[in-house]
Amino acid sequence: MKARYGVEVIEPPKVDIALYKRYVAIGENASAASSGIRVQSTPDLRSAQRKVTKLIRKSVFSLDSLYHVTPPTVNRVSKDIYKTYVTRSVNGAPPPSHSMLVSYEKYVWGAAGRH
Repeated sequence: MKARYGVEVIEPPKVDIALYKRYVAIGENASAASSGIRVQSTPDLRSAQRKVTKLIRKSVFSLDSLYHVTPPTVNRVSKDIYKTYVTRSVNGAPPPSHSMLVSYEKYVWGAAGRH
């Protein structure tokens, strides 16, 4: 393989194999619990199952349905930002402040002097 593809296939490190076994154990535990299928236990599987990360639910799904959806909560600051954007789209942008005009002039005259 080295000559053909430029890489040599080697045995993965033990750490990677252990991580993969934990990953497989999570999947087997999840599918066995939902399908009622009993997975044959081996010493490697039992060892991996002891090391499986416990998954903890951090949020609860709302009871939304096809007919009723609870809108998400939005803080006041986010609502104010949204209102500012909507107002700007209706009324157009406000005129630039004096300090912005000075900045623009410096930029324009600075760029003109370089050409």
